[in-house]
Amino acid sequence: KVGGGIIRDALDAGLSSLSLLSRVGLYPIIINAAGEQLSEALRMNGHNPTFVDGLRVTDAETVRMARKVFTRVNHQICDALEAQGTRARPIPTGVFEAEASDMETMGYVGEVTDVDLEPIRSAIKAGDIPVLSSLAETRTGQLLNINADTATRHLAQKIEPHKIVFLTPTSGLLDKDQQLISAINLAEDYEQLMAAPWVSGGMRLKIQEVKALLDGLPLSSSVAITS
Repeated sequence: KVGGGIIRDALDAGLSSLSLLSRVGLYPIIINAAGEQLSEALRMNGHNPTFVDGLRVTDAETVRMARKVFTRVNHQICDALEAQGTRARPIPTGVFEAEASDMETMGYVGEVTDVDLEPIRSAIKAGDIPVLSSLAETRTGQLLNINADTATRHLAQKIEPHKIVFLTPTSGLLDKDQQLISAINLAEDYEQLMAAPWVSGGMRLKIQEVKALLDGLPLSSSVAITS
């Protein structure tokens, strides 16, 4: 998962690492988390973003703008990979199926119900790095926004990859003093973290998603949050 801050400030460095992985025969799958870019586009159009427990409230204008912004960022990532000599394929939709979780409170926010790996398999078979957006569709074709950490969890549980990497400018999770936490043993630290008043919003959601992710994967899989 490539966070919006990385896309904005360190895209070439991040993608050079992914290009290297593909050249040595590994198969990175990218989920772009262009939340910062979406918030910026909304503000420029006079639409103030709103969040509840780390999740973006997504009205009709937000989901319309999300399609536009995420598609643009997908192509930006693919163009940057191609410029480094690595083939890539944008897959803005068609992987995640979802149902609206709470239309009254959250609007067009989806809870993933299924993951279709065929577009990803097709890209990898052709030698392309798949570049996904955290957008889903209902069975009737309604577009829904899904949190990128949640999308990463569902995708990883379906694929069971060797390693899941969350790329973020902070290089990891920060404690109450905004200092980097070098390592977390979720088996021992999870309840304590969830009880800490400074763990809230997006950080709380990320820890919950990583815990759920690791609980559903083989012991050979690992998760890193890094820059």
